[in-house]
Amino acid sequence: MHISYCPLWNTLKERGMRKENLRIAAGLNTNTIVNMGKGKNISMETLLHICKALNYSILDVIELEENELFTEKTNNNNMSAYDEFSKQIIRFFEGRILHWSAYRAFQ
Repeated sequence: MHISYCPLWNTLKERGMRKENLRIAAGLNTNTIVNMGKGKNISMETLLHICKALNYSILDVIELEENELFTEKTNNNNMSAYDEFSKQIIRFFEGRILHWSAYRAFQ
């Protein structure tokens, strides 16, 4: 899961505000706005500044979204991409363990 700022961007759009207005109202620096635009995490303190400045609740600012990797379906047998990735990791380590066991047997 990851944090999405879509509720904030949508609310700003509905109120006719720009990200620059948000930056000034909440006393944020430009890098914080840029990081939010890239979907990076920000501190809880920054979230509180945004909520207080705009009189929003946290649900008006962020939402939790599932990563696409974990929710996509593979075409072959309706297994999630997460399950497929897990199987690949297990196969990788099983191969390494077998290789290591064979190596140790000949020493």
